Amino acid sequence: MGVQSQNCRCEPAKLGKLEQDEGKIISESCRKVGKQWLVPSPWWKDPHLPDNKVQVERTLQTTEKRLLKNPVYAEA
Repeated sequence: MGVQSQNCRCEPAKLGKLEQDEGKIISESCRKVGKQWLVPSPWWKDPHLPDNKVQVERTLQTTEKRLLKNPVYAEA
């Protein structure tokens, strides 16, 4: 990665398999952008979100109907 620390006290031999894998992911995904390092978090994954467009449209329609029934809310 190009960065060295003289006061590092971690011992790679004492790290578990998970920590070693995480360290490998982090060191392989680091990039230098200008004078800064970009280090993505290995724990954040793109969530698979279902397509709920129909559900959202129905919620919008019921909200609009409810607002139209009450003129005070409709004006706001």
